[in-house]
Amino acid sequence: MRSKVWVFPGAMGPELESIWEEPPGGLKMLGELGEVFRLAPVLGLEASLMGLSEGVEVAKGPLIVAAFGWEPPSRSVHFELSLLSVGEGGVVGAVDHIEREEAQILEEQFARLATKKLTPKWGEQATHGLVWEEGSLDLGCATSDVILGGHWESKLPDGDGELMLRTLIDDSLNLLDGLEINQRRFDDGKPKLNLLWPHSFGFQPDLPNMALRRGNLAEFWSNEIGIQGMAKLVGYRHSQREGFRRGVHVSDKVIRGFWDQEGLGALVDRGLGQMLVAELVEEARYSLEQFDGVWEKVAYDVKAGEEVLGAIMCPNIGDTGMGLVFGLGVKANQIPFDVRAWDDNRLRNLRMNEVMAKILGG
Repeated sequence: MRSKVWVFPGAMGPELESIWEEPPGGLKMLGELGEVFRLAPVLGLEASLMGLSEGVEVAKGPLIVAAFGWEPPSRSVHFELSLLSVGEGGVVGAVDHIEREEAQILEEQFARLATKKLTPKWGEQATHGLVWEEGSLDLGCATSDVILGGHWESKLPDGDGELMLRTLIDDSLNLLDGLEINQRRFDDGKPKLNLLWPHSFGFQPDLPNMALRRGNLAEFWSNEIGIQGMAKLVGYRHSQREGFRRGVHVSDKVIRGFWDQEGLGALVDRGLGQMLVAELVEEARYSLEQFDGVWEKVAYDVKAGEEVLGAIMCPNIGDTGMGLVFGLGVKANQIPFDVRAWDDNRLRNLRMNEVMAKILGG
């Protein structure tokens, strides 16, 4: 049996322009064949996607460490380590694309920043990891988005290990700022690659191998390192993230390949919701129509009685969302899959982790 889920976080809500009310042909057929339901607010997207129990949350740091395949000592604390730019006046900014030569030079510098307890780990572009052996969670670290636009010393870590972490931050600026690649960047008017900022920390969670427990190996498709890390932690696979998008849209190759692959899978695209928030309605509608090329095939397979079970879900972090399930054993409820049904009392109230658990094998 082929079981597939398409997940579009933040892509449906009363405050957004609705691209769902006049659905393209394939989605319209699936809406007529399936059951529309209300989604309870999602707390942790990555855990919900795996169909884990409600309340399981994992910090971004352990997910990044898992995604890159590092295996640090037990009882170590894992951080996300963001590469940022400090410009004139000590103001923090984001970095742009890092070329291969620049990445090789920066990766070499990570070893010089390591200490007995702290080990920076090179990842990709602006996303990296940090391992604190025998570390503590009694600590406060501002996330990288919080310090953007402020002085780099304004929100330094505090609590257990603050001296080590502050030293790492200070040493990274001293070491990286003087590199030749950063002088060239400065001359070219590009942001320097000169600050490492640890945040989003936690221990690696003790999670079951869901592939063994359920007897099914699922594959997740996204461009998100957090989803890749969570999939690895529970024994699932993740497709190659590179090439997931073509511009702002999910690539046609990925859209087709996801459905063509046999077995269980979930595709996650935050881009659709981001376009709607930015009021890029025509772009969002174009994305929906790209997916509909596959959904039309799915609808005909469902109508023909093929062994198909699927869902399209638009969860919202901390707020209500909506979903549509179709295929084997699903009874249609003839309720529109759009905001017109937002307050319809006929809708079943389901949790995303429960829907995913059922589709992934219980």
